[in-house]
Amino acid sequence: MRKLTAFLFTSVIACSAMAADDDMSQCDLNLQKLRDLRASIAVVPQPLLGEVKSLRIDAEDAKHDGDAKKCLSYTLQALQKLRTAGKSN
Repeated sequence: MRKLTAFLFTSVIACSAMAADDDMSQCDLNLQKLRDLRASIAVVPQPLLGEVKSLRIDAEDAKHDGDAKKCLSYTLQALQKLRTAGKSN
């Protein structure tokens, strides 16, 4: 029974680590998408540009701190704002 418990515990830890790596990889992808999308939109109004820049900085800080969930949250918010701006142009 102890071996089974130890095996299950180890499996859960390994899966958690893999999920964290996936989240951080997605964070990196979203940061790149953010750079690409920003470069592809000709005109971004200044208030929106400031909001997106602030979200990008927050995302990079979260990534540096190892907080993939916050990084994902910030990058998704910034991408949504830029996509909305791109549709209105």
